[in-house]
Amino acid sequence: MSNKYKKVLAASVVAIVFAGLCGCGRTEPVATEPAVAETETVTETKPVEEASGTQNSVDRQFVSDLSDALVARWIITDSKENKDAKAELEWTETAEEREFWQKPVNAELDVLAKGDYKNASFDDPELGEQAKSYIACLEDCLEATNYVTSDYDKFQSGWEDAQNRRYIIVANMVNKYGLSVPDDYKGDLEAMVGNASGTELTENTEGPIFKDNTYTCEKFTITITDYKVIPPGAEGNKYGDKPVIAFWYDVTNLADDSLSTTTAWITTFQAIQDNDPNMVNELNVGALPDSRFLDSQTADIKIGGTVSGAISYELTDDITPVTLEAYSLYGDIYGSQDYDIKQ
Repeated sequence: MSNKYKKVLAASVVAIVFAGLCGCGRTEPVATEPAVAETETVTETKPVEEASGTQNSVDRQFVSDLSDALVARWIITDSKENKDAKAELEWTETAEEREFWQKPVNAELDVLAKGDYKNASFDDPELGEQAKSYIACLEDCLEATNYVTSDYDKFQSGWEDAQNRRYIIVANMVNKYGLSVPDDYKGDLEAMVGNASGTELTENTEGPIFKDNTYTCEKFTITITDYKVIPPGAEGNKYGDKPVIAFWYDVTNLADDSLSTTTAWITTFQAIQDNDPNMVNELNVGALPDSRFLDSQTADIKIGGTVSGAISYELTDDITPVTLEAYSLYGDIYGSQDYDIKQ
């Protein structure tokens, strides 16, 4: 990851983007539990057996256990002891702070573990998928806390992503499956529903994916519309001394308040030519191959808007295919695709 950003900073267009980001400073993580929403309310819904048309005991038991798991979490997070510890430990980047964030997550996982819901058979397939996805969100939260002492920005990013997915699942559980909690905790549940902002779960709850020239995640999509190899001196590579592979693409902003075509691409893809027997040959970013995007490449895309962009990579030979890999902050690969470069 660090190698990629070094390359990005070497390209003038990307340097502009990250220069702006560097001035932003650290923001408070979404690691905090949600404040009680003032306007969003939890609506009355049917019990799970009516909402899903099933009497399956696993289905009913998961909804009940999820309620108990949330309460177990809130018993911790709503306590005076926890609030005092938060004031003392937050931003210390210590092992004690890591344990502080892990404690409420583990409280939920302990309750849900008794049902073995990862392997359970649900009568309602959608409910089964959401149960597995919710547990995955909790596990992702724990994974993020591993970076509290070494890379706080990575902790923030990983925690925020997992929490946002968690809010959406809980809102759907309330609206479709009748999830409820005791009166003392209704405010906490309403806050989660409010944080979900009414967003519906989509088929992408399994996570980001790169397939058939399209990358999809919760916040944006990238669709590759064209690519070609440009030799040195040709239009799009006039001042280069190496051939480049250029990609043209469209970015659609689904939910990100600050997103440009350049940042969407750079934080998603790495380009590799597998022509070294010993090392991964990650390609350097080249010059902008299409002057039409000189002004728009760093512009913020409105939520719901689509903007086109282009990028190039310097080739190290003219035979080996280029592999684009979509990856996460933690090194997970969300898909890859090979592009032939033979002229």
